Amino acid sequence: MRGELTEKMAEAIANSKAQKLLLPLTLSKVEVIGVQPEPLPHQVEKLVNRLKELMEVKTDV
Repeated sequence: MRGELTEKMAEAIANSKAQKLLLPLTLSKVEVIGVQPEPLPHQVEKLVNRLKELMEVKTDV
């Protein structure tokens, strides 16, 4: 598997009440409008920073 989701996986994710953070990787001829193409390490860094922000909010409650 190279990051593909099965139908059951997608359904489970969509039905979850959890916050969802997506890391858009385009290995095929799919273009996500509004997403700036950045190297994967930069995207992962942004993802980690956002997760930290969400964790801080949870602990402040």
